[in-house]
Amino acid sequence: MFEFKFTEEQNMLRDMVRDFTNNEIKPIAAKIDEEAKIPRELITKMAELGFLGISFPEEYGGGGFGEVGYCIMQEEISRGCMSTATFIGAHQSIGTNAIFNGASEEQKKKFIPPLASGEKIAAFPTELEGSTIWAKGVVEEIEEEMSEEEAAEKQDEAHKNIYHVKQYSIAAIEYQVKK
Repeated sequence: MFEFKFTEEQNMLRDMVRDFTNNEIKPIAAKIDEEAKIPRELITKMAELGFLGISFPEEYGGGGFGEVGYCIMQEEISRGCMSTATFIGAHQSIGTNAIFNGASEEQKKKFIPPLASGEKIAAFPTELEGSTIWAKGVVEEIEEEMSEEEAAEKQDEAHKNIYHVKQYSIAAIEYQVKK
């Protein structure tokens, strides 16, 4: 039988995020949802506590907690406000992760620290002018209606578009960093 237990550090993280959520997020969660806006002051507090880069290695300015730490944090924050957890997910898991997983070492060192610190907020485009990203499920659905050759061409197009999205994300962040 496999038994999974959090480390002492992970338990401390969970307790800290739980306290923060109860004291800072839950009291304003309804307002966040009503106004469809997370107050900048809350984002700043979460950044100061390292929430915006918790999963990334310390060498990039992250918290070094990895995916388990990220999941612990998101579970606690989502108990208080799904909108706030979604914001962090978009910033860290979608936006910054595209750089972490697809950028060169030089680009990671340049772009991840201001994202992990909350100085910059990440985004991830899902459409580019003149092309559409083909999500895996969409490609599979379309493949059923086309020849193998046509399906292979669509998959090649999808891979090219994903590469362009990574490059676009990096360029967008580079623009923000220059400002």
